[in-house]
Amino acid sequence: MAARRPQEKRKGRPAELGELRTEMRAGFKEMRDGFTAVRAEMRDGIEDLRAETHEGFKGFGLRLAALDEKMDAGFARIDGEFQVVKSDLEVVKHDLTLVKQDVGLLQTAVIEHGKQLKEIREKKVDRDEVEAIVERVVARAAGH
Repeated sequence: MAARRPQEKRKGRPAELGELRTEMRAGFKEMRDGFTAVRAEMRDGIEDLRAETHEGFKGFGLRLAALDEKMDAGFARIDGEFQVVKSDLEVVKHDLTLVKQDVGLLQTAVIEHGKQLKEIREKKVDRDEVEAIVERVVARAAGH
């Protein structure tokens, strides 16, 4: 297998893929942070509920409803972010398809170039043959 050459920039695609990769990483970090925040909210909410249980079930019910709303909002936000990540993944898949097509075209060009080089090598004339042809042409020209 031939040695890999450094990737050359073509029409900005590698930079776009790098940016997309960075955005996806940031999205995953944001999702992870969102889960951590929801977990902290849940823990805080539960601790608050425990502290307030002596006030009766009414306070507990109100806090539980508030926690439920917070959780619903947090999960809705996370679902939206996940949809963005899925959309970005579709873009990456499409770009990968284009790269595969480009590689196929490159392979075809390399094979064709190899065939042309082989034909040129087969048609190559020996130097002695060329000298003999030149001498005959010069001799004919001198004879006229």
